[in-house]
Amino acid sequence: MNKTKSVAPLVLGIIGGILGILEGSCLALCGAAVEELGGGAAWTIAGWCALLGAIVGLVGGCCAKSQKWGSLVELVGGIVVAVALFLYGINLMVIASAALLIIGGAVGMAKKA
Repeated sequence: MNKTKSVAPLVLGIIGGILGILEGSCLALCGAAVEELGGGAAWTIAGWCALLGAIVGLVGGCCAKSQKWGSLVELVGGIVVAVALFLYGINLMVIASAALLIIGGAVGMAKKA
């Protein structure tokens, strides 16, 4: 088992995951309301995409300190949240969540190499 000495992937993964879960759930709920009023489904899709990516990033961030694959999973979660950012548009919490998850995953992968 490859362990890293850095706690940065763990901390960045937890913070980014929590921000992404908050933003993804809010975006999915607001998207469902807009969809009921006759709007498009893009907000709902982006919200579920951000929520899924944030949960994956949170799990990867929690495992990044003790497991070799945790940083890779965190990085993939950050990329999924970034895709949700491009589906929805500019949103500060999604930008922060994606950046934290991607940076945490990159730091963890660099420390293990």
